[in-house]
Amino acid sequence: MTEAIKNLTAHKITNLYLYGQDTIPDSLINDSLIRPAGDVIRINVDIPSLINPNTGAGRFAVGSQFELIIQ
Repeated sequence: MTEAIKNLTAHKITNLYLYGQDTIPDSLINDSLIRPAGDVIRINVDIPSLINPNTGAGRFAVGSQFELIIQ
């Protein structure tokens, strides 16, 4: 796991999404904060290295516990 992933917080993720940087800009009244419609920021996430299937997310979700599946 990279150092960047270890230190991610909800605030950093929100700032990266909104502003393209991990901190809030000095001035929020700036036209440069509005990205063009075609501008795309790509983030690659190596899921297998982040989630262990035995201890990771979703291990408590069992289909037979849901009413929809039981019916």
